[in-house]
Amino acid sequence: MPAHRAFYRGKFNPIGLHRAREIIEHHQERFHQLIDLLRSEPLDLEGITRKHFSGHHLEARNYYLAFSEIVSHIELLQEVGDVEMVGGEKYLVCWNGTEHFARFIDGLLAKVT
Repeated sequence: MPAHRAFYRGKFNPIGLHRAREIIEHHQERFHQLIDLLRSEPLDLEGITRKHFSGHHLEARNYYLAFSEIVSHIELLQEVGDVEMVGGEKYLVCWNGTEHFARFIDGLLAKVT
């Protein structure tokens, strides 16, 4: 979990309620950003990754990390019904016009308040 600093630079960093709230809020912002990308057009997972992380150097390992983060967020958006995968050989992620993820996030935030 290096992205959230639970174990970083050889030591454990206990996560209290304050840090848990920061992480949840980060994910809330990420969901908003992804929905904003998908409002205008359906995109494949690579397209979402490259557009979302357009200011970053996405080669080899960095691309894989960025791609896997996008996939995990899209999976949750799919689970709550905000997006769906459509297509044949190349699946596109389509926004369903909803933001059910907001309720999901609110539920998490209620647990750390």
